[in-house]
Amino acid sequence: MMQKFSNFWHPPGSHLSRDNPHNDRYASIDINLIHPIFCTQLAIDHFTNRAKSGSVVHVSSIAAQRPVLTAPLYVAAKSGISNFVRSLAELETPPKGLPSIRVTAVAPGVIKTPLWTDNPDKMKMIDSAKDVWVEPEDVAAVMLDLIENDKHISGTILEIGKDQV
Repeated sequence: MMQKFSNFWHPPGSHLSRDNPHNDRYASIDINLIHPIFCTQLAIDHFTNRAKSGSVVHVSSIAAQRPVLTAPLYVAAKSGISNFVRSLAELETPPKGLPSIRVTAVAPGVIKTPLWTDNPDKMKMIDSAKDVWVEPEDVAAVMLDLIENDKHISGTILEIGKDQV
C-alpha cells in the first residue's frame, strides 16, 4: 500500500506526498476531476458561442466502478467523471436554439504506459489475476469511435479491456 504517489495514504506535507500542506487541494483530484470539468466548461462555451454542435470525450476508468483501497482519491475522481458525463447527457438534445453537444467517456482498465511499466512500485499494484493491460492505441480508437459513431449517445461510458476493444 505504501507508494511514492500523491494519494490518501500520504497526507500533504509528509515526505512521500507531492501535495502542498498549505493548500486545500489534492493533485490527483485536480488532474482527474477538476481540470476535466473546467475543460468541459470551455468546450461548451466554445460550441455555444459558435452555435456549433460538438463532442467532448473524457477519460474515466473501470476503477470508477469498484473500490480500490490503494487509490481512493483516484477512484473518487474517476467516479466523479463518470457521473459528470451522465449528468450532461441531455446536452445532446438541448432546448431549441442551442447546439447539440455529446459528452461521453472511455473507461479503460490499466493502460500500458511508462507511468506503470517504468515504475516498479506501481507495478506491485498490478494483480495479474484481475488486471488486464489496455494498449494506448486501443483507448484512442474507442475515443474516436465515441466521437464519430452516432450509436454512442451522450452520457455513454464505454469500458474497455482486453476482450472489449
